[in-house]
Amino acid sequence: MIFKNKRENTEWGWRTYYTGPNDSVRFALYAYDDDPKTLYFSNLFVDPKHRGHKLGDEVLDYVENIAKLNSYESIILNVKKDSWVRDWYEKRGFEYMEDCGDDYSGNVWMRMDLTSR
Repeated sequence: MIFKNKRENTEWGWRTYYTGPNDSVRFALYAYDDDPKTLYFSNLFVDPKHRGHKLGDEVLDYVENIAKLNSYESIILNVKKDSWVRDWYEKRGFEYMEDCGDDYSGNVWMRMDLTSR
């Protein structure tokens, strides 16, 4: 799948927004200048009419590839604690890190270690 993207440099690092064909998929990646070994993944959205076609798997494969090509050692995300999406991330290799703070109450941080993959 080919993604359009828009990268922005920030005072803390960078972030890039991605969209798939016909806005069927959207997500973002970002990194902090003071943490060059970690890539953050957020805001994954698959349009409901496109779900069930493995688009989410394609996105995660793409993100993992970007991370490895750029020598990141881990990918971190946060997700609702009691959602089916958390189970899906675990099946894809993400592990629980800790509960999120007040800003994201009900969410957990998860991490994929790329050094062993």
